[in-house]
Amino acid sequence: MASFQVHGFAAKGKRVIAKALSRDKLEVFIAQLPACTVFMEACGSAHFWAGRLASHGHTPKLIAPQFVK
Repeated sequence: MASFQVHGFAAKGKRVIAKALSRDKLEVFIAQLPACTVFMEACGSAHFWAGRLASHGHTPKLIAPQFVK
């Protein structure tokens, strides 16, 4: 089962979210999250998730895997 690591930061850089979510829980989580910019690793399912994020009003940004920690 796939899990997604979610880390959220406030405008001044303070971490406000750090959790692992399953695919089903991620969908619910992004639907409830206020619109924001989401940076994510460009991988096989990144374009699918970018579309799901955009459908909920978020702005997805894909970044190359070598720049993701």
